[in-house]
Formats: sequence, C-alpha cells, structure tokens
Amino acid sequence: MDFKPKISIIIPVYNVEEYLKRCLDSVLGQSFKDIEIIAVNDGSTDSSREILKFYSEDHDNLVIIDQQNGGLSDARNHGLKVAQGKYVMFVDSDDFIVTDMVEKLYNKAEKDCCDMVICGLIRYYQDTGKEEIEVPLFQEDQFLTGSEAAEHYLADKGINGYAWNKIYKKTLFQDNNIEYPKGMLYEDSPTTFKLLWNSNRVSFLKEPMYYYVQRGDSITKVVKPKAITDFVKGVEDMGVYLKQKGIFEELKDVYMAAMISRNNIAATTLYTYLMDHEETEEFSYAEKKLIDVANSFTIREVLWSKCISTKEKLKCLYLRKGLFKALIRIKYR
Repeated sequence: MDFKPKISIIIPVYNVEEYLKRCLDSVLGQSFKDIEIIAVNDGSTDSSREILKFYSEDHDNLVIIDQQNGGLSDARNHGLKVAQGKYVMFVDSDDFIVTDMVEKLYNKAEKDCCDMVICGLIRYYQDTGKEEIEVPLFQEDQFLTGSEAAEHYLADKGINGYAWNKIYKKTLFQDNNIEYPKGMLYEDSPTTFKLLWNSNRVSFLKEPMYYYVQRGDSITKVVKPKAITDFVKGVEDMGVYLKQKGIFEELKDVYMAAMISRNNIAATTLYTYLMDHEETEEFSYAEKKLIDVANSFTIREVLWSKCISTKEKLKCLYLRKGLFKALIRIKYR
C-alpha cells in the first residue's frame, strides 16, 4: 500500500472463523474509502488466517500482521505501532459496523476539531437476533473537555469505556504514551479513561453504528477468577493515574463510588457463580481481593460519601463483614 490513509482501522483476530467474514465485509464495505485496515492475527489456530489471506488478495488496503498469541491488548498495541492514519479506530473481529460509520465519525471529528468522537451501539445477541440500542446521553452539539469526559466516565454518567465505538486522533496514543495493558481483561476500561483525560475536546453522535455481538463463549462472558479481579483493577488503575496527575483528592469521592460499585458487581458475579460451582483456590484469592478493596476505605468515608447510593454502601459493608455471600445465597436459592 503506497498511500497514506486518513484512518487506520485495527482489527485484532483470534480464532473467529465463524464471524470474521461478516466483520471484514462490514469494514471493507465502508462508504469512506480513504482507510487502511490492519488485521492483527494473534496466533489463530483455526481458519482465521486463511480468511484474512483470501480477502487481502482483492483489497490492497488490508494489511495482515501475524504475531504469537499475546492477547487483545497486545494485538491492538501492535496495530497502533504500524498505523499510518491521522485517526485510528478499533473493531473486534466478532463484531461488525454499519456502512457509513467511519465516514460519519471522521466528518464529525474534522468538523468539530475533536480528538475523540463517540457514537451509539447495538448489542446484538447472536443466538436470537435480538438487538438492544445504547446511545450517548450527550447531545450532538455538545462538547466536553477531556477532564469533564473522564469524570463523567468514572462516574458512569453517559460515557462507556469500550474501545470500539469511537474514533481517536492517533496522537492521543503517541503523545501521551498510552497503550492497552497487556494480559489484562477489561483492558479498555483504564485505557479509555486515559484517552478521555488527555483529549482537548470530545463530541458525540447519537446514531448507533457499532454492532456489539453477544456470544456465550466470548472472554467477557466466561466467569474466571482473573476476570473478577481485572474488572476491579481497571478502576484501581484510574486511581493511580489520577494520583500521577495530582488530582486524586479532587475526585476521590467519585473514584471511591466507582470502585465500590464495580467491586460490588464483581462480588455479586463471584458469589452467584459459586452457588453452582466449586470454590477453587483461585476463586478464594479473588474473593480476598474484593474484600480487601471493600476494606480499603474507612466506614466513615463510605457512609459520608455523597456519590455512593445507600444500596451500594450497604453492599460494601456486608462485604467487609463477610455477609455478602450469605445474602446472595438467600436471594437466589
């Protein structure tokens, strides 16, 4: 490929032969043509590599990168290193996008001089075909500074942490040394926070244009001890970043609310799963980590917080006292 594209679309690929053609068709069929597509084959053992090769024969703008299996973050980071576009986007290889998604996000970013634009999404349930639409709460003529957007995200107010329903200026990654954390599940959570924080301007498109495919065997649907702890670690990493920036105390209450809320979700998932499964040493370790997080704040801090609901406060206190598991068993028995 001898041209410099305006947009680089990075697709990490790992053992998705059943879904990959649909994904590639949606990206290669975009109305906006000034793009390069970087497919990072992350050590696939099925026919995914052959499918990529077949498509690349007819599409000069499809670049295939082969690497040993390093996970989703490693694949995205590899793609970022070779991306030539002014902007970058991500598409997961089991998902797909509407025909004019790239065009609309690019035009919005250029028109409004934004470092990041966020659009709506469709949760698509593979088994049933059911669709659920999720759109940004902010209006299309509304702009946020990076710090405003990051705080809204941390407070779970209208901005999600997904990597893929967004367009970014590539310099956001380059100028701020931002990468996806290798080996971490829910890796886009702390990374999106950093990208938002370092943006000069963030804007929104209400239209849902990204199909987020829900399938039972995906890494976000399987309950594993690491998934439990990484779900919470994402918020911990945001706290570390706020401390590095010297503004942790200013946002401590918002951070504490986010941490307790996510910790409570993780505890509910853990204890519900263990009702029907054996409690291994790894799950016991995950439980201890969650209890440690609940105890990392004083009871006074939790009870006096204006950002934490009464329900979440009670859950945190139950977890501290070792009562959360019993409550889950009573609720679901």
